[in-house]
Amino acid sequence: MSDMNGRVSALETEFKYVRRDLDDIKVTLSSVAERLSDLPTKDDLWSWKIQWLILGVTLMALIVGGIIGGLSWIKPDAPVPSQIMAPAPQVIVIPAPQPPPTAAAPTLNQAPTITP
Repeated sequence: MSDMNGRVSALETEFKYVRRDLDDIKVTLSSVAERLSDLPTKDDLWSWKIQWLILGVTLMALIVGGIIGGLSWIKPDAPVPSQIMAPAPQVIVIPAPQPPPTAAAPTLNQAPTITP
C-alpha cells in the first residue's frame, strides 16, 4: 500500500506540471487569437482591391482630363466655319477639242482637180 501512495503522490506532482503547462498554452492561444483578429479577412481584402481600383481609375481620369485641358488651353479656339473667308469658286471651262484644219477633201460628186 505504501508503494501505491508513492505512485499516487508522483502522479499528483506530474499533474501539477501538466496543469501549469496547460495554463501557459491558454495564455499563448489567447495572444494568438488577439493577433488573428487584427489580420484582414477576405472581405477586407476585396474591399481594399475595389477601393484601389476606383482610386486608380479616378487618378487616370484626372490625369487625362488635365492633359486635355492643358492642351486646349494652349491651342486657341478654332474659328466658326461661318467666319472663315474662303475665295469665291471659279468656273473652269475646258473647250472641246476641234479637229485640225485640213484641205478640203473632194466629195464623191466632184472630180478631183489637178493643178500644175
